[in-house]
Amino acid sequence: MIARCHTFTGQGFDPFNPDPRDVRLDDIAHHLSMMGRYGGAAPVFYSVAKHAMMVAIVWRITKNASWTLWALHHDSPEAYIGDIRRPIKQAIPDFSELETKVWCAIETGLDLPQLGDELKACTDLIHEADDMALAAEMETFFDKSRRSAFLRGHLVGPPRLEATIPFVDRADFLHYHNHMKGLL
Repeated sequence: MIARCHTFTGQGFDPFNPDPRDVRLDDIAHHLSMMGRYGGAAPVFYSVAKHAMMVAIVWRITKNASWTLWALHHDSPEAYIGDIRRPIKQAIPDFSELETKVWCAIETGLDLPQLGDELKACTDLIHEADDMALAAEMETFFDKSRRSAFLRGHLVGPPRLEATIPFVDRADFLHYHNHMKGLL
């Protein structure tokens, strides 16, 4: 199946047959900055790019540029396959396989650092940081009655989140990526 999708740069990308040569940082930054979290259900626009930066900032305290770069790109497959809400994503049997294939193309295409034996520890910490960011976002954007029981136990203190502007998020994402690459 050929399913070449249009991208911001015009490069195009086939999510079913992802090719690392088709991956563009500008596409990822632009697409993620234009996607609202929660399928647009937040009361203000809050981009996936801003969320990704928040997750990366949580783990920057590890002083590990490689892990921070991976945290920044944890949602980068969404640039090519869309932001699908967690409950729906978990209910689609082959979605995880598709997301992994796209992730591998991104990892190679952006020349992200190889983690080797650290991969599992890194991804576990990124998942934890993602949950912390999710909890802070839920605390900020949704009232208590809309939060799940899981999130009530994961709040990270008073969140400091606000509406985002796509072109600012795009520039910040690119800057953060380039800064972390420069520290490798």
